Amino acid sequence: MAGAVELARQIVGQPPLALRAIKHTLQQIMGVSFDAAAAVEVNEFGQVWASEDHREAVNAYFAKRSPVFHGR
Repeated sequence: MAGAVELARQIVGQPPLALRAIKHTLQQIMGVSFDAAAAVEVNEFGQVWASEDHREAVNAYFAKRSPVFHGR
């Protein structure tokens, strides 16, 4: 149980759009071809890359501060 709680604490601090993209990708790629799975992943990656949260992550990195994600 302690391991599950620790994992939940780690996950909750991650960017919500990236987590949503990971969950969606995993749901969509079960039982499909590699090419179809890759297409799903590329689409999700592109959406996350173009997000405000990604820009916030990059800015926070260069400013040497923790990012504040808003799910946008």
